[in-house]
Amino acid sequence: MKVSLTAKGRETVSKVPQIAQGLLLSGLKELSDEDLQTVSEGLRRLVGILGVEGMPPPLLLSPEINAPEGIGDPGSRAGEPA
Repeated sequence: MKVSLTAKGRETVSKVPQIAQGLLLSGLKELSDEDLQTVSEGLRRLVGILGVEGMPPPLLLSPEINAPEGIGDPGSRAGEPA
């Protein structure tokens, strides 16, 4: 079976804005190694300022948490094992 978009479907998809995570990844790919290092150092400082070093990162624009199994389960505090 082959599934494909209609012309209207292709037109609709072309108008959908990119997901923030995709924009971030494509933007980071364009940076030099030196600029990536600068961004990394800045984010590391920001995480330290916020005091969230041990917390698993949430997926962008999603209530889900990108955590190893057992961390972030309902009923546990953020960043702590269940």
